[in-house]
Amino acid sequence: MRSDSNDSDSSYFSLSITPSGCHLDVSEWIMDTGSTYHICPKRELFASFEQLDGGLMSMRDRHTCRLVGKGTVRIRIYDRTLRELKEVRYITSMTKNIISVRALEAGPQKDSWRRYSQDV
Repeated sequence: MRSDSNDSDSSYFSLSITPSGCHLDVSEWIMDTGSTYHICPKRELFASFEQLDGGLMSMRDRHTCRLVGKGTVRIRIYDRTLRELKEVRYITSMTKNIISVRALEAGPQKDSWRRYSQDV
């Protein structure tokens, strides 16, 4: 995901799908079919935010990360449509932004993402 330099609102981002071996900058996102939650390590990307009183999340490789908060991140996808990721977990120890395909398919926003997932 890269922020659009022509867009006057810096809280919107556009989606690009990147192979997991590539270096990612702060505004790039990876779509993950195994992740239960959307995850973001950068507080400045959140349009709304709720501080949480700790808690740990277990990762696939069995290590744990401290959950700091959760909120909403707005992204602009490939066709310039604005979408929101809700319930995004804020975990500062992560190095990549993750879009959970499971969360998209199971959540209340599934219909708004359905067209996008069929196009990819």
